[in-house]
Amino acid sequence: MLLKELWPDDDNKKVVGKPDAMYVSMTERYEVRHFIEQFLTNAGKSHTVANRQAVLDAVNSYKGRAPVLRSALTTHVQAAVKWPATPKP
Repeated sequence: MLLKELWPDDDNKKVVGKPDAMYVSMTERYEVRHFIEQFLTNAGKSHTVANRQAVLDAVNSYKGRAPVLRSALTTHVQAAVKWPATPKP
């Protein structure tokens, strides 16, 4: 899955309701996008393109089978994410 697919330029008015609290649908762009945004917030990271890509790369490396438990994916991403280097002032 490409980052550009998850953050299109148009808004998504077709999404109704909240994402599933227990599972992440790896085939639904909105679910993956919501997971990445929540992960960045919980990790205290800024919502930049580079950080989103780092989390997406870790999500894409998940080898579990559907249904994907949110807690299992979170644990995997925490271990697998490779944050981009922060430029020094």
